Amino acid sequence: MEILQFLSRDKYKFTDILNYIGGAKGNLHHHLMILQSANLIHVHLSSNNQFYLSTRTEFTIELKEKMVNFIQNANA
Repeated sequence: MEILQFLSRDKYKFTDILNYIGGAKGNLHHHLMILQSANLIHVHLSSNNQFYLSTRTEFTIELKEKMVNFIQNANA
């Protein structure tokens, strides 16, 4: 959650995220891969071939819709 919150502010390089979050590079990489596989973050490639990451904010709308459907179907 802390990573998603940080990435929601702007696009950041891996080292920026590591400096903010702290911990080991391998742990951060593992968590970023999980977030990417869950389609919760965007990977951006800059003109100078650097990777930047940001939160895919559209997922909040999708999550809300899924939760409403789940709750409505649970009451049926």
